[in-house]
Amino acid sequence: MIYTKLTDIPIPNTLEEAIDGLVQLATDTGEIEFVRIQQPDELMATIHHGFGTAVRNYFGLWFEESPVVQDIYKRYGVKHGDDCSGLILQGAIAKMQGTTFDFEKEAKSYKEHWKKCDKE
Repeated sequence: MIYTKLTDIPIPNTLEEAIDGLVQLATDTGEIEFVRIQQPDELMATIHHGFGTAVRNYFGLWFEESPVVQDIYKRYGVKHGDDCSGLILQGAIAKMQGTTFDFEKEAKSYKEHWKKCDKE
């Protein structure tokens, strides 16, 4: 249900707009209660491919010139679509669960991953 409603939210220009859009979408579709009771790591493993792919495609996270990608890159130094969606999705989960999320720490783990792969 939430997949088909993704296009109901505006394409974000910033990380906060992306997070807020997903939180509003989850609220509007009644999915927020499901998210609130899940373990964040397990939920991310579940949504990375299906819903995460839809988010990456709809938000244009594969395009470095995308405003939200540029915002994330300027703030955290990552620009890969999977990395950007990871920050967005985990930030949204934390907001829905009323917890904090360490964007800097997560971005650092992504950069370390790419360094091991000998990529930027």
